Amino acid sequence: MTDRLSQRVSTLTIFLVLLVVDCSYQLGVRHLTWVDGLCVAVPEAALCTAILMLTTRLDLARVTVCYLALPYLLFLPSWLNLPAALIVSTVFLYCLTRTLLVTTAGRHDTVTMRDLGAFVLVLVWVNLSGAGGYGFQTTDYAIHNARLLDLIDYAWPVRYGKDQNFVFYMGYFLPSAVVGKLTSYAVALRSMYVWTVLGAVLALRWMSHSSGWRFSAGLVAVFALFGPMDILNVLTLSPRSAASLGNASAEMLSNPDVLDFRTSDYLGFFLGNFLSNTYQLYWSPHQVISGWLAAGLMTHLFLMKQTTSFVFVYSLLCVWAPLVMIALLPFVITAAAFHWFHDRCSVITIENSLGAGSLAAVFVIFYAAGSGSANPSFWIMGALEGGYRKAWALVLFYLFAWGVYAAAVTPFVWRSESRYRVWFSCLVVTMGLLPLWSFGEWSDLLCRGSAPLMFLLLVFILRATRHYWSGNRRATAVGLLCLLLSGAGSALLQIRMALLNYGRTRSVRSIVTYSHAYPNLGPDDTLFEKLLRRSLPERPRSERGGAPPRQHP
Repeated sequence: MTDRLSQRVSTLTIFLVLLVVDCSYQLGVRHLTWVDGLCVAVPEAALCTAILMLTTRLDLARVTVCYLALPYLLFLPSWLNLPAALIVSTVFLYCLTRTLLVTTAGRHDTVTMRDLGAFVLVLVWVNLSGAGGYGFQTTDYAIHNARLLDLIDYAWPVRYGKDQNFVFYMGYFLPSAVVGKLTSYAVALRSMYVWTVLGAVLALRWMSHSSGWRFSAGLVAVFALFGPMDILNVLTLSPRSAASLGNASAEMLSNPDVLDFRTSDYLGFFLGNFLSNTYQLYWSPHQVISGWLAAGLMTHLFLMKQTTSFVFVYSLLCVWAPLVMIALLPFVITAAAFHWFHDRCSVITIENSLGAGSLAAVFVIFYAAGSGSANPSFWIMGALEGGYRKAWALVLFYLFAWGVYAAAVTPFVWRSESRYRVWFSCLVVTMGLLPLWSFGEWSDLLCRGSAPLMFLLLVFILRATRHYWSGNRRATAVGLLCLLLSGAGSALLQIRMALLNYGRTRSVRSIVTYSHAYPNLGPDDTLFEKLLRRSLPERPRSERGGAPPRQHP
């Protein structure tokens, strides 16, 4: 069986297998006719074949850098005025070229049956997420779809009227928005599925590369199901009676938030959580995919001593996920401090200084023109009132969110090479500090910033499992894998919800029609508007001869 899984698969075979899978889906799930099903399945199978070949045969680090860099090639000339765009774009392209020349992580010569099986499972996982208008779209997709629609219908930079400028981290949406401007919203929405699959496969490739596990269906399943041990939190905090536990179980099946945010119910304010990978993908792909990729790539660069572009790679998150950047900032500081005493010339480079600095300056000014200051924020220790019970709930939160996992792998890490110990120590400290400051109406800093941290935690768990298994300590390895099962509840509930509501998507209308649109809008009298913004008429494309702004079912 292992030999068959390791056998090379030709490109034609990959295409035919994916074509059969896609045709079965189009005919059996979407109930299209044979003609319509083939018309959709053939290009999708071709694109998916290209993704699998791209992420296998080309260098993983370079493909990841290109994936993260692409939105800048769209944003910089479209949002900035001509002088700023020329300067920043020139610096960016120069640093990007230098980064691609020196950054490498290896590649595979062949695609195997194991790769193909893992890839098909990724396709299913992403399909259920709602990306591309398939599967089940969570409530957050109402605003996700609106962002894509407005990026298509309005000229860039998007402006709705007086004191209504679109200010948001839009890296995830920009490539599909370009597709939509050239075709239609429907095509752009479908392209989001392909774009998300590419990001998810790259993330799984980094998990494989960093953990030492093969890219396989088993790794995809572990990654998709990994999350905090919230079921233990629920069991500990719930009243000790069969009726209470039965009620809690029934609530979780109808509303997974009961499991994911149980601690918040006890604290009296919304704390957030270190969420499962499936929860993150199904609710916020626009932030977490880039976080996973940055965590994998930054870890590789640190461990392989390839630090000449380390800060520049980190700065590629600017247009993708600034909250994720905050969560990863301690790792940048740690890497810079560690190499400062060994080889400071590898830290002070054009890419790390001029390249990262120019991007940071532009996006600090850009986001300062938005609604960041209007978001609620506070120190949770100052809001923690109520004595012993609430303090105990917070202790359990830390323990079951990541504390037990970290304790289980600490013996392995402490026998590892010094760079692993440094990276793991930074991870533990960051996970301890991140929840202390609540930012955003729904604790966005913790909920989204935790994505790369949970990615790294899983890397250490899988490395430890592999080490114990190969060292004939298989009982310990199995124990770690069983420990992961206790954290699968959130992901399983999200997948169950997606299956039960498959095909339910969100209607689409412009951002400004939403009552809670303020996080996406910024005023006129800002430094970005005065110094950097490209000047365009306020009218939407419809008033300049294009299609009108649309509302989709």
